[in-house]
Parts: sequence; C-alpha cells; structure tokens
Amino acid sequence: MSEETNTTAEPIAPQYTQEELTVMRTKMTKFYQEEIKYLKLQENYEKLVADIEEHKTRRYTMMLRSAHMMHQGVGKDAPEEEPETSKPEKDV
Repeated sequence: MSEETNTTAEPIAPQYTQEELTVMRTKMTKFYQEEIKYLKLQENYEKLVADIEEHKTRRYTMMLRSAHMMHQGVGKDAPEEEPETSKPEKDV
C-alpha cells in the first residue's frame, strides 16, 4: 500500500581512499589559490571605496563647519539696531 521510509536513519558518509583525499585536497588548494587573487583585488577595491567615502565625509564636515562659522559671523560687522523704547500710552 504505502511505502515506508526510514527517516530516522543517518545518511552514510562516503568512505574515501587516501588517493582520493589527496586529489580532493589538491583541487581545493588550487581553487583557493586562484580565488585569493580575486579576493585581494576586491580587498583593494573595498579599501579604496572606504577611503573615498571617508574623504567625502571630511569634506562635507568642513563645508558644514565653514557655513556655520559664516552664519555666526553675519551681523557682527553690521551696526547694532537701537532697542525699541517703550512709549507711554495715551489715555483717551
């Protein structure tokens, strides 16, 4: 009727010979050596991008500080306004 499967059984790990393990390790080593070239290029790229962003942030910060200082300086050189004196109100 229905097929029963044993789901509790653990999968059997393949058994490799020493020669097969050596071949797999050699392939893995070659793979990683080839990938390192690309990862180093990516590392350099990411460092340059981060440096550029840091320089932009510093530039914008300096622009903001400069604008803030100029804003504070406005009105210091201008003549001061005379304070309004209160005039007595007339009773009608």
